[in-house]
Amino acid sequence: MLTDLEKQHLQVILKAAYNRHALNLTYFTALTGEEKTRLVEPYAVTETPAGVMVKAYQLSPDPGWRFFHLNLITKVADADQTFTPRRPLAIRVGDEQKKIGFAESKNLVQEKYRKVLLETLANMQVTREEVDKLRKYKKEFGISEDEARGVHYAVFLECLQSVSADGIVTRDEHDLVKHLHEALRACGGSVVD
Repeated sequence: MLTDLEKQHLQVILKAAYNRHALNLTYFTALTGEEKTRLVEPYAVTETPAGVMVKAYQLSPDPGWRFFHLNLITKVADADQTFTPRRPLAIRVGDEQKKIGFAESKNLVQEKYRKVLLETLANMQVTREEVDKLRKYKKEFGISEDEARGVHYAVFLECLQSVSADGIVTRDEHDLVKHLHEALRACGGSVVD
């Protein structure tokens, strides 16, 4: 039976795991009798006979895979730092039995990139700051140029389908497609050359 504090910690961990957010986790180390704060990527939460275990990739202080007993976690907080998954997410606690694979996680990252791209394209005038934001996002989440180009192409294709749905392309619609292409090129990649 989990304590109220353990239930609170579990909710923070599960939410971060689903959102692919790193955690600041303070853990009591029985060997030294000290508490240490660590930055971790949560990957698995499993109920075992010894209690609930959290498998995470520790980013600092010492990088590597670690297991943490939920009852020895004294503090936990979302670090507001998204990560690209190294492996699928697995949750096996009580009634909650879920597994989120690489493809789903990757799609979530690409969907967020798409939203950032659409925000950039909103006024069809792409600034250097917006281009830098897109570049930073791609680097931070490991989106390759080919993956980014795929997102750009999908946005362009949606526009083309919308414009041509009635079988007539007006001058304004033609100009819209042209401006979208130029804006996408300014974002770091053309969809057609």
